[in-house]
Amino acid sequence: MIQRSSVAELESAATFVDLITEYAEESAIDGLPAPAARFEAYRHLEAIKMLYILSAIHEGNLIGFITVLKPIMLRYALPPAISESFFVAKAHRHTMAGLKLLVAADELSKELNLAGLMVSARVDSNLAGLLVKCGFVPTSTSFFKRVAHV
Repeated sequence: MIQRSSVAELESAATFVDLITEYAEESAIDGLPAPAARFEAYRHLEAIKMLYILSAIHEGNLIGFITVLKPIMLRYALPPAISESFFVAKAHRHTMAGLKLLVAADELSKELNLAGLMVSARVDSNLAGLLVKCGFVPTSTSFFKRVAHV
């Protein structure tokens, strides 16, 4: 089941710590520090209606989520929604929760009257392949260079 959730609901989910730990391990970028989510910033963005959260629930447990930002972009009068975080626990990917979250995020983007939805994925990941199959078009490649020792 996919549902809208608040930051507080995510934080209070019994499986949340395990889920974000697995997410951090799988999405680590060499040279960046370990994730340390700033929940006060998430709550602020949620309060001003710039952050929306969709959760995947299976048998009463949180198994995945996608966070969707409604950004202000200076170049575009009608910006796209941007997925800030997107993850489904590996043990539950067979449930199609990832696909269901993408469909729900797409619908949310339409509801928010945004131009589309941007989702990032590692180039060689299963998610990248899923995105293409769902009609997403590769638009750019991100590059990272470490400038500070962390």
